[in-house]
Order: sequence, then C-alpha cells, then structure tokens
Amino acid sequence: MQSVYLIATRCSAIARRSGRSVWSRAIALILLSAFTASVIALPANAQDAFSRIGFGADIAKDVRHADFQKIWSTGLAADVYAETPFYLGQVRIAARYLHAVSTSVTDIRTLHVRASWGPVVPLGNRVVVTPAVSVGNLLMSFQDEPVSFRRQESELAFGASAGFAVRISDNLSWVVSTEFVHAFTSRPVDFTFVSSGIKYELHSPDWLRRFLD
Repeated sequence: MQSVYLIATRCSAIARRSGRSVWSRAIALILLSAFTASVIALPANAQDAFSRIGFGADIAKDVRHADFQKIWSTGLAADVYAETPFYLGQVRIAARYLHAVSTSVTDIRTLHVRASWGPVVPLGNRVVVTPAVSVGNLLMSFQDEPVSFRRQESELAFGASAGFAVRISDNLSWVVSTEFVHAFTSRPVDFTFVSSGIKYELHSPDWLRRFLD
C-alpha cells in the first residue's frame, strides 16, 4: 500500500491547478463581512465575563474541493462545544469528529480540538452574529496504515468562522455557521465546514464565576 504522504504529495499538484470554488469565494466574503461588522460592534461587547455558559452540538458538512477531498470523502462531522462571555466577546472550547472514507487508501478519523474567541454582534432582540478566530490541534488517525509511526499525525490548526444564532426560547437557540480550517500537516490540509445545530444556555452558578474570575 502506498503511504498517505506520497499520495498527498502527488495529488497536491492537481489542487494547485484548480481555481477557487464558488463556495470558497462566498464563504470568504461572509467571513470578511462578519469581521468588519464585529470591529464596529466591539465597544458594545464589554460585559460581565463568565455570566452565562452555553452548550451546543452541531452537524457539519465539509464543502471544500481540494487535494484532501479528491482522495477522501469527508461526509458529515459532529461538533460539540461549550462557550461563555468574556470581557470582550465570547470564548469557546470545541471538538469536531470527522470520519473521512477512501476507496483507494486507508480511511482517516480526525478530531479537531480548538479554542476560539470572537465578538457578538446583535441584530435585534433574538438574533446575534458570531464571527470568531480559533487555534487548536488536528489529530488524524490512519486506520490501515502499515507503518506504525505513520498511523497518527497531530498538527497545529487555525480557523476562522462566522455564524448566527436565533433565540427560540429563553435558553435555547438555533445556530448556523461556516468555518474555514487550515491544518499544518506535512502537506497542508484545508476544510470549509457549513454547520447547523442547537445551543442551550444558562446562567453560570456563583461558584463557577468565582473560580473563573
């Protein structure tokens, strides 16, 4: 079986010849617009840090078409997170699991654990826009790789996202977002996720606020 590294080296030339997709251009415009609005809204984001805590779960789809996706079908991903207001904006800890399948080489299981920060831009009483930047670790496990030291790879990954949340009750919100992720693997890997899910939010207990402060 050819190594994953050699396959990625060969197919990266294909990706360099292909132009940017309509999805990529549209998502880049969304991210740029969201961050521009967030700079204007930053003064309004000064708030009581750790006053609330939110727990969310999303289903995400990678819509990017690049070298990695030409070999592996990325399918759907599952994302879980916890977030809380910070002194400006909000912080989030998240983990996304993705199983990438290939008919020619070994399947890959990935776990992207990351921390993110971004401002909260209100649009009326029930809708907020939430752009953010993130840094984390992408762990990749190559299931059938015969060479033992190539069975796992763990690399730094940066991301940028933009989304909106619509409050549907006092504690519950519907969340839609898009996120671009760049992982610094031996051959860099890019993902562009579009996701939808639910977030449950409650006031932080006093002992937790004292601990975090």
